[in-house]
Amino acid sequence: ITCIGAQLAADPEGLRISIPEDKLATILMDIQSMRKLPVVPPKRLRTLRGRLSFVAGLAIAIRPFVDMLWAGVLSRPGARPGAPVQTRRLETALAWLEVLLDGIRAWRFHCH
Repeated sequence: ITCIGAQLAADPEGLRISIPEDKLATILMDIQSMRKLPVVPPKRLRTLRGRLSFVAGLAIAIRPFVDMLWAGVLSRPGARPGAPVQTRRLETALAWLEVLLDGIRAWRFHCH
């Protein structure tokens, strides 16, 4: 069953939740392309954070790194609203998210 963008399946161990491969691939491509840029436009970063929020609702292990993206935007003293964000402010979060999301294909989420 596909529900709220995730795939749900019953198995003997409980309810298995998986994130569609196309969603993961899109997010990974976004992260990889952002890591190559010197600055990230705010709209593009908001889009990525929205996509990641969906995944973080299912895979709570990535939540701290999504929060780091928010902090990278909010902790810019003197930056004007709407100004691009320097990628170096986001690098740690982006690097961890890339590794975790690349490995998420092997994760199994169970609800009992």
